[in-house]
Amino acid sequence: MAAADYKKVAVKRFPQLLQRETPDERYWKRFTNAVISKEHSAVTHIDFCPTHPHDFAVSSSTRVRLYNATTAKVRKTISKFKTATYSASYRQDGKLLVAGEESGRVQVFDVATKNILRQYDAHKRPCKVTKFLHSGSELFSGADDGVVRLWDVPTGQEKSTLRGHEDYVRCGSASVASPHLFVTGAYDHTIKLWDSRMEEPVHSVNHGFPVESVLFFASGGAFVAAGLWAVVSERAPGSSSYAAVLKLFSSCYQAVAETFSARLCACVSDCACEFVNVIACVS
Repeated sequence: MAAADYKKVAVKRFPQLLQRETPDERYWKRFTNAVISKEHSAVTHIDFCPTHPHDFAVSSSTRVRLYNATTAKVRKTISKFKTATYSASYRQDGKLLVAGEESGRVQVFDVATKNILRQYDAHKRPCKVTKFLHSGSELFSGADDGVVRLWDVPTGQEKSTLRGHEDYVRCGSASVASPHLFVTGAYDHTIKLWDSRMEEPVHSVNHGFPVESVLFFASGGAFVAAGLWAVVSERAPGSSSYAAVLKLFSSCYQAVAETFSARLCACVSDCACEFVNVIACVS
């Protein structure tokens, strides 16, 4: 081929598109780099205090550590446990903390003094779910014996024994919109909605797989559950039941919702955290 026959190929140039910053990009740019705090054993639960300055409690081995949310430094250590501790959770006012144990024991602590205020020994298997109801005067616990127990904090007495599950109870969440409603999830593939005034579940959802995590949204009108699938279950219009189930992720084992119910974080089996705008999925 002669040099005179060569023709340079004209590269067609297209105008550059303006890169517009999305609301989600602006949201995540507000966050700084993560601060890593090393525990000496597996971390089984983390719970943020609902009141300012929003310290957080970390359940690990036979102790619960309370961290300063600003500096990530340990403020207090509660080590009054004989076996591994689970699900250390704050009350709405941040003054009390409840935690379960491998032995099945449930203990309530005064956050300021670290003193044990209540101690319950009704569960016969490891107790991995302990949460206060929104009223603050009641709490519920769930264990590997498949039983959910409702406790009256002022009197220290058991109010109800709820036997709706047929396998390990591994997660639970209280509604912030009602002083009586809470949900529990278990390895029997079910999520049950309870009313503290009744001994039978108000509603039951078949998740299809063992349930690892369940969480009420701030609105109280929907909850999210994780366990192979992460699903959002929302209240049907004009009904007290939760009917619509939206599958969001596969291979999901933990779900965390933002306070304002707009975003959901899911931890999946490929070692990644995935984020979704729930409002966009529902609408």
